[in-house]
Amino acid sequence: PPRDVILTSPFGGYRLAFRVEGGAFHVDRSLTVTSLMAPPEEYKALRKFLQDVRRSDEILLTFRREGSGS
Repeated sequence: PPRDVILTSPFGGYRLAFRVEGGAFHVDRSLTVTSLMAPPEEYKALRKFLQDVRRSDEILLTFRREGSGS
């Protein structure tokens, strides 16, 4: 599975975790937003946090059956 993603900022937190259990692939995702309001001097940090969350949500997963030749 891909590596887990954990993001923390003063504006919230994000977690994307992957695991294989009992032959099944599980994806757990959580997003906590503590504030979407930011003074002008903190706007860049808020924007970066939200962009990092979006980028993490765009992770593509490819599955292949075990034993298949491709």
